[in-house]
Amino acid sequence: MTVARKHGSDWYIGTMTGWTPREFTIPFDFLDSGKYKMTSYADGINADKWASDYKMTTQEVTNKKTIKIRLAPGGGWVARVVKVE
Repeated sequence: MTVARKHGSDWYIGTMTGWTPREFTIPFDFLDSGKYKMTSYADGINADKWASDYKMTTQEVTNKKTIKIRLAPGGGWVARVVKVE
Protein backbone atom coordinates (compact mmCIF):
# COMPACT_ATOMS: atom_id res chain seq x y z
CA MET A 1 0.00 0.00 0.00
CA THR A 2 1.33 3.46 -0.92
CA VAL A 3 -0.14 6.74 0.28
CA ALA A 4 0.76 10.34 -0.62
CA ARG A 5 -0.56 13.36 1.27
CA LYS A 6 0.06 17.07 0.77
CA HIS A 7 0.36 19.59 3.60
CA GLY A 8 0.94 23.14 2.39
CA SER A 9 3.44 22.73 -0.45
CA ASP A 10 5.15 19.64 1.05
CA TRP A 11 4.33 16.06 0.09
CA TYR A 12 4.60 13.07 2.42
CA ILE A 13 4.73 9.61 0.85
CA GLY A 14 4.73 6.25 2.61
CA THR A 15 4.49 2.62 1.61
CA MET A 16 4.71 -0.73 3.38
CA THR A 17 4.47 -4.42 2.64
CA GLY A 18 3.58 -7.62 4.43
CA TRP A 19 6.05 -10.48 4.64
CA THR A 20 6.51 -10.64 0.86
CA PRO A 21 9.42 -8.51 -0.41
CA ARG A 22 8.43 -6.19 -3.27
CA GLU A 23 9.94 -3.94 -5.91
CA PHE A 24 8.00 -1.26 -7.75
CA THR A 25 8.31 2.25 -9.13
CA ILE A 26 6.77 5.50 -7.95
CA PRO A 27 6.10 8.19 -10.59
CA PHE A 28 6.22 11.80 -9.41
CA ASP A 29 3.78 13.08 -12.04
CA PHE A 30 1.51 14.35 -9.24
CA LEU A 31 4.02 17.16 -8.51
CA ASP A 32 3.63 20.63 -10.01
CA SER A 33 6.39 21.75 -12.36
CA GLY A 34 9.68 22.80 -10.80
CA LYS A 35 12.40 21.20 -8.71
CA TYR A 36 11.87 19.39 -5.42
CA LYS A 37 14.15 17.97 -2.75
CA MET A 38 13.19 14.49 -1.57
CA THR A 39 14.47 13.02 1.69
CA SER A 40 13.64 9.33 1.94
CA TYR A 41 14.14 6.50 4.41
CA ALA A 42 14.32 3.02 2.87
CA ASP A 43 14.93 -0.52 4.08
CA GLY A 44 18.64 -1.23 4.44
CA ILE A 45 20.37 -4.25 2.97
CA ASN A 46 19.86 -6.26 6.21
CA ALA A 47 16.36 -4.97 7.05
CA ASP A 48 14.88 -8.46 6.73
CA LYS A 49 17.12 -9.60 9.64
CA TRP A 50 17.57 -6.36 11.59
CA ALA A 51 14.52 -4.07 11.61
CA SER A 52 16.58 -0.99 12.53
CA ASP A 53 18.60 -1.19 9.30
CA TYR A 54 17.60 1.71 7.06
CA LYS A 55 19.16 4.08 4.56
CA MET A 56 18.45 7.81 4.36
CA THR A 57 18.96 9.52 1.00
CA THR A 58 18.36 12.99 -0.38
CA GLN A 59 17.85 13.66 -4.07
CA GLU A 60 16.32 16.14 -6.46
CA VAL A 61 13.06 15.13 -8.16
CA THR A 62 10.70 16.68 -10.69
CA ASN A 63 7.30 15.70 -12.05
CA LYS A 64 9.15 13.78 -14.80
CA LYS A 65 11.05 11.53 -12.34
CA THR A 66 10.27 7.90 -11.49
CA ILE A 67 12.11 6.04 -8.72
CA LYS A 68 12.44 2.33 -7.97
CA ILE A 69 11.57 1.16 -4.45
CA ARG A 70 12.67 -2.13 -2.88
CA LEU A 71 10.83 -3.27 0.23
CA ALA A 72 12.24 -5.98 2.51
CA PRO A 73 9.86 -8.52 4.08
CA GLY A 74 7.82 -6.56 6.63
CA GLY A 75 9.46 -3.38 5.36
CA GLY A 76 8.51 0.11 4.39
CA TRP A 77 9.63 3.35 2.77
CA VAL A 78 8.83 6.98 3.57
CA ALA A 79 9.70 10.34 2.00
CA ARG A 80 9.17 14.06 2.38
CA VAL A 81 9.20 16.08 -0.84
CA VAL A 82 9.77 19.84 -0.54
CA LYS A 83 9.68 22.38 -3.39
CA VAL A 84 12.99 24.15 -3.98
CA GLU A 85 12.49 27.92 -4.27
